[in-house]
Amino acid sequence: MCCRPLFLALLLASPFAAADAQIFGAIQQDARPQVADLQVRAMGGAVAAVPTAETAFFYNPAHLARLDLSKPRITFVGAGVSVSNQIFAEYRFVRDELEPAIDEGLEVIRLEDYDRLVELYERALELGSTQAAATLTAYGPSVQMRISDNESIGIGLFGTNSFRMQFTDAGVGVPRLDAFDQLDLILPVTGAFGIPHSPLAVGVTASYTRRYLTAKGALLEELDANEEHLYVLKGNSISFDVGIHAEDVMPNVDFGAALYQVVGGGFDYSYDRRIDLTGNDGPNDEEEIAALEERFNARESKPTYRIGAAYRVPIPPSARAVVNSVIIATDYVSASTSEYEQPTGAHLRMGIGANIGRILSVHSGYSQGYPSFGASLNLPIVHLEYAYFGIEDGRTAGQLGRYNHYIQVRFGLF
Repeated sequence: MCCRPLFLALLLASPFAAADAQIFGAIQQDARPQVADLQVRAMGGAVAAVPTAETAFFYNPAHLARLDLSKPRITFVGAGVSVSNQIFAEYRFVRDELEPAIDEGLEVIRLEDYDRLVELYERALELGSTQAAATLTAYGPSVQMRISDNESIGIGLFGTNSFRMQFTDAGVGVPRLDAFDQLDLILPVTGAFGIPHSPLAVGVTASYTRRYLTAKGALLEELDANEEHLYVLKGNSISFDVGIHAEDVMPNVDFGAALYQVVGGGFDYSYDRRIDLTGNDGPNDEEEIAALEERFNARESKPTYRIGAAYRVPIPPSARAVVNSVIIATDYVSASTSEYEQPTGAHLRMGIGANIGRILSVHSGYSQGYPSFGASLNLPIVHLEYAYFGIEDGRTAGQLGRYNHYIQVRFGLF
């Protein structure tokens, strides 16, 4: 029995792999349609009061009113990829150890070399304590422009596919493979208004999302490449986010806040299609499809919020030729990055960013017990960015971290 097609599909993020109802690969974090901004990741997630063009669509719509849009800002196309450190180790384990063992037969190994089976299971659980994750992001055309002295609008098209996988202990040391994949196609429309003779700007984003996802979990010894199908569900959603930004609430101190999915945001999932990994066709497993629909439709969509402040460090005129700006920011984010409820410390974000010359910006931060850093090269027609950051998949800050590398490139008129 050869299981290579099944495991490669799970590990290489076809949009379709799976999870246990309580694990789900931090699905709360992924529930709201969003495309991550690398500057935000590098700054530890402190963004509510730090306007950029990238944050206006998905973090705080009021930021759009703060941009220099003397001419329209246009993105033609772009792509990004994020991978966790663990995904390479888990891929090598599956390729070099687990697949050969399953091809040989786990029951055969149990009878003939039980110590080898125990070692294999222990290795799977050791690796599985941290999620393996990957995200692919596609940037379609987007434009942001000013339509009056105080009003700005933006519209764009984005796609993002998030994949998670881990091994969990199903009891008495028997590993269970849990994986999950979610593909979102997002069309956001943002409008923002700077209130005349006031430090305030307000904004709203309306987003339409088409989402595809799947789930499948099984004990290692139950996986059978001759019988497994991956069933895909789809759902649609329209949601509204609102935001506010205030400049100089104190000298050089700005304030920002956003409320997400204040209206809408829920998905009604139904069966769409399947991925056949067996080559044998065969009927659908209607019970598995019904269980998937029930599992995902049982999730509730609730509003979440972000609130924060930023301090713009005064730069002496003699230094501005080198360092244009430095900003220090902090946020509180209500949403959990885990399936579990998290205490206050896991919701705090802190970061610092600096613009060096005209084309380089660097950022660093600290959140959930993990440091982050990154840099952006901002040329007139191309933006190249990198970020390294941690995400908490457990209950408390610093408990079950997942470090990630993220790189992206975008082309446009910036």
